[in-house]
Amino acid sequence: MVVHDSAFREFALIHPWESGSKYELSILPGAFTDIFDLKNDTIDSRFTGMKLEDLGKVVVLMTPPIGKSVILELTTTDGKLLESAVIKEKKSISYLQLSPAKYGLRAIIDRNGNGAWDTGEYLKHIQPEHIVIYDKPVEVRANWDLELKWDLSGHDRVY
Repeated sequence: MVVHDSAFREFALIHPWESGSKYELSILPGAFTDIFDLKNDTIDSRFTGMKLEDLGKVVVLMTPPIGKSVILELTTTDGKLLESAVIKEKKSISYLQLSPAKYGLRAIIDRNGNGAWDTGEYLKHIQPEHIVIYDKPVEVRANWDLELKWDLSGHDRVY
C-alpha cells in the first residue's frame, strides 16, 4: 500500500494484507520527517484488502535483439515505473497481482549490459541507449491472465 500526504510525499506500507478484510490506518502529525525537515499532517485512511480474484496477471514473452540485453519496464499510463527486469535471452516475465487498469511497457536496449539506461556522452559522440515503447496499452482485467509476445530480435535498427 502506498500512502500520499497533502504535500504528495509518499511512503509504502508492507504488510500481509488479508483479502476482504477491512483496515484503518491513522498516522499522527509529525510521525514522518523528510530531508528538508518537513513533517506530515494527519493521515487517516480506510481500505479493504483486495481479493485475488479482483486482480489480474500479465506474462510477457520477451525476445531481446541478438547479442543485446533489454531492461523491460512495466509502467503506469503516465510513465511512472512500477517494475523492471533485465533480460539477456528469450524469457517470460510475470507481473502478478496487478490492479485492473491500463499499463505501459517499455524496453531499453542495454548496449553495455550494465542494467541501467545510459544517457550517452555528447563530447564522445555516444548516443543514449534506445528505448522502445510497446505499441498499445496493456489492459489488465480482474481475474484475467494476459499473455503478450514482444519480439525485438528482428529489429533492423542498429542499436
